[in-house]
Amino acid sequence: MFVGYRINTLWIFKLCILGAAIQVYGSEPLEKLFSKVGRNDRGEVLRLEQPNQKITNADLKSVGQLASLEMLNLAFCRNITDEGVEHLQELRLLKHVNLGGCKLVSELGLKHLSNAKDLEVLNLSVTQVSDGGLKMIATFMKLRQLDLDNTNVTDDGLAELRSLTEINYLRLADTAVTDIGVTHLKALTRLRTLVLNGTGVSDEGLAVIAEMKNLERLSLTGTSVTSKGLTTLANSNPGLKVTRP
Repeated sequence: MFVGYRINTLWIFKLCILGAAIQVYGSEPLEKLFSKVGRNDRGEVLRLEQPNQKITNADLKSVGQLASLEMLNLAFCRNITDEGVEHLQELRLLKHVNLGGCKLVSELGLKHLSNAKDLEVLNLSVTQVSDGGLKMIATFMKLRQLDLDNTNVTDDGLAELRSLTEINYLRLADTAVTDIGVTHLKALTRLRTLVLNGTGVSDEGLAVIAEMKNLERLSLTGTSVTSKGLTTLANSNPGLKVTRP
């Protein structure tokens, strides 16, 4: 009887552990949702990378319980919507979030990341984020890298970014940004890389960029800038590496 009691107790213990795992990770283990899972010495999940692109909003409910999470890559998980991002609202330690290619995500979902005050890297390329989302992004004061490629942002929205003085990388490719929007970027004194491919920037915008003396890399593929404008820019900032149209 005593031995049987011990065995039953052991099985009960194992079942409790299994139940806890299901409660935390849901019906799918993390390794099925992400090919690369990084943990610390205590087994706490810090990084989720290389996502299964079939991830759904329901899967993010379990991800949202990983309070230790610092890096989350959901690139091109096209089933994710604003409703799914809502499950992430308690992830306060996030520093790196990649939602690039999540075409159904907009600023309505972005607001659910507002608790991630230490966010440093944010990729929103090929999402529905527009100027309204930039007002939310402006609250991430530690942001260093921001990708808005193929989003709905405009010149007006870029004015919201002037307070993000830690940014060193900004990608605005294939947006409606023009020379007017570039004027707002002068306040980003730590900006080192600026990608303006496929935008409405012209020689007039280059005159503004010439004043950004800390800029190191500039990409202008698919713009209307001329050789004359590029020459003037090179004379003003000879150390600037430019990818030409």
